[in-house]
Amino acid sequence: QQQQQQQQQQQQRLQGRQEPWQPQEDEQQESEASSEEADDDMLEKRGYFLVMSTICCAIAVLLIPCLALFEEPASRDRTFYFITVVFGATFGVAFSLFQSLTWEILPPNVDFANAMGFNVMCRL
Repeated sequence: QQQQQQQQQQQQRLQGRQEPWQPQEDEQQESEASSEEADDDMLEKRGYFLVMSTICCAIAVLLIPCLALFEEPASRDRTFYFITVVFGATFGVAFSLFQSLTWEILPPNVDFANAMGFNVMCRL
């Protein structure tokens, strides 16, 4: 039965003049659909990480006034340094994710210079 299936596939390839190393049309459509789903999943995950890093950045900014609650200057300094490291890391992650996601969601027939110029102006 397996030999018959292989022979049928070979005959179909010969009839369609498709080389044996080329994937079948069904296989191409399946692989394109699965790659689009994988791209959508990855885009969704990166969007989620962008939102989470933005929220963490906002929390770090909101914690800065709480430094007045510390009585000792040394503990206030250490806490301030910790908050600035968290703020810098989350801001950097959010900035880089936003930039890469902007490039990925642009449609194929767009004027990239105008789109990215608008992106830069929105960041100001």
